[in-house]
Amino acid sequence: FEGMDWEKGSRMGMAGGVYMNYPVAGSFSFQPELLFVMKGFKYDYFVGEDGLDMEARLNYIELPLIARFAIPLEGAISPWFCFGPSIGFNMSSDIEGTFTLGGETMKLSGDFSDAAKGTEFSLLFGGGFEYALGSGALTFDIRYELGLTKFIKGGEVKWVAEYEGEKEESTDEIEEQDSKNNAFIVMVGYTF
Repeated sequence: FEGMDWEKGSRMGMAGGVYMNYPVAGSFSFQPELLFVMKGFKYDYFVGEDGLDMEARLNYIELPLIARFAIPLEGAISPWFCFGPSIGFNMSSDIEGTFTLGGETMKLSGDFSDAAKGTEFSLLFGGGFEYALGSGALTFDIRYELGLTKFIKGGEVKWVAEYEGEKEESTDEIEEQDSKNNAFIVMVGYTF
């Protein structure tokens, strides 16, 4: 596949978890979090009707350590912005898709956990607001996560190809890739 002109795209996933917000001084607070985050990417290469259509899925447990700055306003809405580092632990790395040639399609799936780094570092930048509701607050959060770690270190990929009910297993070696996870994350929650 060297020299092929791949079309690359992003993958939508879910994120969620828990956090604690510790006031430090004035409008500044410290917010450690424990999150489950789904990341990944899509890529394909087609010449006419023939080609590959693949989607990689990487699941992480992440521990962001966020500095949060509130913007003091009167009323029920309290905006804020945040930034900080995050460390992610890769829980799974797999790939799925199809290979089409001459009108025939084969399903492909692979596990590249051996070729993916187990730990990932990133920086988070974002903001949001809280809306006072009952004894707590409804929260809206949007952030950008800038990946600092190349997540493909190189190694073995275990493949399963399925065509007309028959399955065939194989392994392949891949080299380190210049691949970093960047993500937009949108979350809605409730603070007690």
